[in-house]
Amino acid sequence: MLKPMTTPFFPAWRPRLAPAGTRVVATVKTVSACTLARLEDRFGAFLPATLFTPPANSRERVYTVQRTFWCFLWQILNPGASCREVVRQLQALFALGGGPRISAEDGAYCLARQRLPAALFPAALTATAQAVQAAAPTLTRGFLQDRPCKLVDGTTVTLPDSKPNQKAYPKPQATHDGIGFPMLRVVALFCLSSGAILTALTGHFCTSEVALFVSLRQACGGRRRAGGE
Repeated sequence: MLKPMTTPFFPAWRPRLAPAGTRVVATVKTVSACTLARLEDRFGAFLPATLFTPPANSRERVYTVQRTFWCFLWQILNPGASCREVVRQLQALFALGGGPRISAEDGAYCLARQRLPAALFPAALTATAQAVQAAAPTLTRGFLQDRPCKLVDGTTVTLPDSKPNQKAYPKPQATHDGIGFPMLRVVALFCLSSGAILTALTGHFCTSEVALFVSLRQACGGRRRAGGE
C-alpha cells in the first residue's frame, strides 16, 4: 500500500505547491501551441526594446536580433521543429503583416541564430522575472510570517556532441565508442509566489548541485550587498 506524500518539515507547503503542477502543465501546452506571431504578441511587452539593440555597424537584415530571438524561442518551445519549419512560421508572419517575401531556405536563419549574443538570454530571463514578480498576486501572505519564499532545484540537459562542448562539459561516463552526449547541470532559484526563475547557474555534469547552489547563493548575496539591501 502506497503511503500518501507528506512533507514533515513544512506540512503547510503541500497545499500551496500541489496546484502549481497542473497550472504549469496547462500553461506550457498553451504557450507551445502559439504560432510565432502569437508568441511575440503575448510576451513581447515583457521584454524591453533595449534588450535587442543591434551591434554597432551592423546592417539591417531580415533576421534581426529581435526577430531571431523570437524565432529561436518558438523553436525551443517546439523541440521537434526544424529550422525549415521556423522559416515557414516567419513566412506566415510576414504574409499576415505585409512583410517581405523571404526564401524558404533555412541557412540565413541558422547563421543568425549563431550570431545571437550569449548575454541576451540571462538578460531576458531577468526582465521576464521582474515582470512576473510585479504582476503575480501574493500567494504566500501570512505563510512563514510573510517571509519571501524561494525554492531551489537542479536538473541536467544534453548538449550537441561538438568538440567544444565535449571539452567544456564532459560526458557522464567515458566510453570507448564515444556514445553519449555532453551534459550540462543547471541549478535555479525560483520565487514561490510567482514561479519565476530569479537566477540560475550552470556547470558541467561532474559539478554537484550542492556546489552550484553554494556558488549561486554567494552570487545572490553579492548582488544584494551591491544594491544596498
